[in-house]
Amino acid sequence: MVTGDAILAAFDSSDEAERSRQNAKMPERTTLRTQAVAVVAGNNDFLDLSPPTNAQILAQVKALTRQNTILIKRLVQLSEGA
Repeated sequence: MVTGDAILAAFDSSDEAERSRQNAKMPERTTLRTQAVAVVAGNNDFLDLSPPTNAQILAQVKALTRQNTILIKRLVQLSEGA
């Protein structure tokens, strides 16, 4: 039988553990965060090109257009209370 003291002793009250508990309630946060990190890394890779080729510029413009479209759709969802 587990006592209340044992439960309290085992509970992790750190900020990281709390974030983990909150993220577990909303797994889409983890997905969004992972996707955002990947997108920023890709954008930074483009910025590090010196100079980028025309094909790289075209690919980046297409990628940024897709990214902005996704952001705009998500902002609309948030403004509607989704």
